[in-house]
Amino acid sequence: MNGRRYIIGFVLAAIIRLGWLFSHAGFPPEGNYGRFDQGDYRLYEIGAEHIAAQGDFNNSLFLVRPPGFPLLIYAVGISQFAVLIANCFFGAGLVPLSMKIALELGLRRRLALWVGLILCLDPTAVIHSSVSLYAEPMTNAAILIFILCLLLGVKSAERRNRYSWLIAAAIFLAISALTRPTTQWLWVIFGGLLWWQHPRLRRSVIAFTLTSSILLSGWVIHNGFVHRHYIFSTLGAYTMLYYRAASVERLATNQPILDVFAAINQRVAMRMGDSPEGIGEEQRHHWLAATPEVHAAMVAESLSIFLKYPIAYLLTVPVGFLRIFGIFSTFPLLSQPWLSLAWLWNICLVLGWCAGMIFAKRAQQKPFFWWQITIVGYTTVVTLIVSSASNSARMTSSITPFLIMALVYALDELGRLRKMRQSPAHSAGSISLQ
Repeated sequence: MNGRRYIIGFVLAAIIRLGWLFSHAGFPPEGNYGRFDQGDYRLYEIGAEHIAAQGDFNNSLFLVRPPGFPLLIYAVGISQFAVLIANCFFGAGLVPLSMKIALELGLRRRLALWVGLILCLDPTAVIHSSVSLYAEPMTNAAILIFILCLLLGVKSAERRNRYSWLIAAAIFLAISALTRPTTQWLWVIFGGLLWWQHPRLRRSVIAFTLTSSILLSGWVIHNGFVHRHYIFSTLGAYTMLYYRAASVERLATNQPILDVFAAINQRVAMRMGDSPEGIGEEQRHHWLAATPEVHAAMVAESLSIFLKYPIAYLLTVPVGFLRIFGIFSTFPLLSQPWLSLAWLWNICLVLGWCAGMIFAKRAQQKPFFWWQITIVGYTTVVTLIVSSASNSARMTSSITPFLIMALVYALDELGRLRKMRQSPAHSAGSISLQ
């Protein structure tokens, strides 16, 4: 595929995203950007302000939010409008990157073009991976570059290029994790996949895993020296307690969620040897940047709730799955046609991905199958471990391009099967993958 098509895909995606931005923010912008934020941006902005004032990462909020996105905010002058513009371009960059990854995974050029076109219009990609004040656009772009570098490294015939690509992959993985810590363990998963599938590349794989571990450990060491807490981020324990365990306890006890929060906070305090008196539901906000003692107590409390209510834990898994993929527990109102379309589209994406994996497995398309299983499986499992209370596809927006690839492949395979039934003489074999 020539470079012109990648450029066209990027430009088309940028026009759509910028058009969405100005249609909602006004032209010229009116300065009210609250509709693009779900409440997280201010913490990142405080981080950027700290960097501007102090020139370091010693603020305790960096225990929760690694510095990638605050650095971007600082770089564009701590301007919400500039961040939105930057995120639009990050989001547009997903289109050519996804087209290239689709080709490297074996999709034919025609199907790769369809992947790019659908991603241009996908509501999850537009809203959560582009026109927002979230960290997702930056981290999602870094994830796709990470995957692309891995694929190019695996396919490289020259040892020097192979090492270069895999080390570059480690760097972009670190950038992704330092923006959104969810991806911090992807180097272990993909290192294992490459070690298993490509024995001849094991020296290169060692270079990739060592580089990844060194880069990510650097942030852990920073937090240890500055905050006396050797951890990459405290967000996982906090989210697991208040977005996963709390929903389990609420389902099991049928108590109002604020009462559940208060009870959990009191038990966490007691685990640390403190008195629970006077502790209410608001206390959880003070434990976001957790000390080692608070962090250990939150993890212990989460596990205690999971063990105490195992049936409720299992029941919240499918609910959490639906929510993190943007499939709500109830059908949207007829007065919300766009929400209804997004709801149906997200269902199609999930079903299409499942169908694509079945077709790829039957056709023995191992690279396409295993790379998809690895990235989609990792993201889904890690997200479900820490959250079942999310109500949007924001948390899984990083794998939307891969869901679209599988959907396009599945539709093409269905078309091939239909033609085969209509024409017995039609040649057998898959036509979707090279």
